[in-house]
Order: sequence, then structure tokens, then C-alpha cells
Amino acid sequence: MSQIKIVRAARLSKVGRYPQTFEAVIATVGPEVIGVLSSKDLATLADRIWDSWRESKRIAAREALGEGGVWSEREDRFIPFVGRDKPPIPQSEWVFRPIV
Repeated sequence: MSQIKIVRAARLSKVGRYPQTFEAVIATVGPEVIGVLSSKDLATLADRIWDSWRESKRIAAREALGEGGVWSEREDRFIPFVGRDKPPIPQSEWVFRPIV
């Protein structure tokens, strides 16, 4: 597995700006695939994998909210919202605010 190819792919990709995430993507791809791809193709593949991970996280968050709670990764469990006897808030009324 060529380190030069990986460094070039990191520079060419969007996810390369996030070294730990890029390393996780490359580990997912594996040395067999890295060996046959060019740096440009590896960068494209890394970005597509990263995009799919981000979309998966959005879908999971939407589904959890639709179920009336959130998943706590720290506690490794689903935490329902208070007042679960009420129906979930329709998605059209969701408001996202940055955590300060």
C-alpha cells in the first residue's frame, strides 16, 4: 500500500481535511482496493464513502426523532423524550439549533 498515493488522495479529497475520518475511510477501503486505484479515484471513493456515512447519520437522527427520542452514543441506549404519551412532533415542525 503506497503512502504517497494515500497522501495524494487525502489532498484531493474533501474528507482529507479531517485526518482521523480519512484514516477510518481508508481502513474501510482496504489495501487490496487501494492498490488498484489511482490517487484521484481513491479520493473520489473516500469522498463517496464519507458522504454515505454522513447521510446515514442524518437518516438515523431523523428516525430517532420520529420515534420520539434520541440515541445516546455515550450511554449506548435510546432515550425517549419526556411526555412520551404525546405523539411525536411532525418533521415539518422540527427546529435545529446549534449547541452552545
